[in-house]
Amino acid sequence: HRNIMNPESNFAFGEGGAGTWSDGKLTTRIGRNSRVVRFVLETFVKFGAPEWILTSGAPHLGTDNLVKLLREMRREIRELGG
Repeated sequence: HRNIMNPESNFAFGEGGAGTWSDGKLTTRIGRNSRVVRFVLETFVKFGAPEWILTSGAPHLGTDNLVKLLREMRREIRELGG
C-alpha cells in the first residue's frame, strides 16, 4: 500500500508535506545566505513569520506558526486563481 493517500493517517502528504509537522527549525547559514535563501525567509515574513528570522542564526518558527504560514500562503494562491 505504498504511495496511497490515506487522509486519516498520511500526515506526510499534501500541503506542506512532512516538514509542516517538524519543529519549525530553519537552517539558514546567516552570513552566507544566497539570494534564494533570503527570498524564502522574506516570503515567510510576508505571510506572518516574525521579522527576526531574517537576522537570526538559528531561526525557529515552531509547528503552530508553520501551519499558520501555510494557511496564509494557500489563501493568497487561491486569491490569485491557483
